[in-house]
Amino acid sequence: MRYFSLLILLFVTSIPSFADDIPDITQVARFGRGTAYTLAWRPDGEVLAVGSSTGVWFFDEEFNELGRLAEDRAIDTLEWSPDGERLIAFASSYQTENCQLTIWDVSQDVQTASQDKVLDYCAESVDWSNDGKLIAIGVADQY
Repeated sequence: MRYFSLLILLFVTSIPSFADDIPDITQVARFGRGTAYTLAWRPDGEVLAVGSSTGVWFFDEEFNELGRLAEDRAIDTLEWSPDGERLIAFASSYQTENCQLTIWDVSQDVQTASQDKVLDYCAESVDWSNDGKLIAIGVADQY
């Protein structure tokens, strides 16, 4: 099931081998900002983006809130560019049936992010090429 009432971030203290028991798991944070649909760490591991029913929320590695984008949209998919300077998100609107893929320039910081590009696509998934020059968009077929 893809809908969650909240997102729980877990820290795995040991990685099991096939013969080991379940690892010790400690809850380190709980994010209750609407319904969480997706999350992605920036490639440097310093910023966590959480896509939810109330937009994109950003947290640092100690889970302090850094900022927010797209307050009026439900964010279904997030993906950082390999250099961590851009963030692409698939968003749907509460008020309309519109779907958008938005690319934000977050090269300065997430609080001053600006929209690079807005595309009218209803995407199921998105991903950057390793060099960050291409974007693959998985579009739902209506047929």
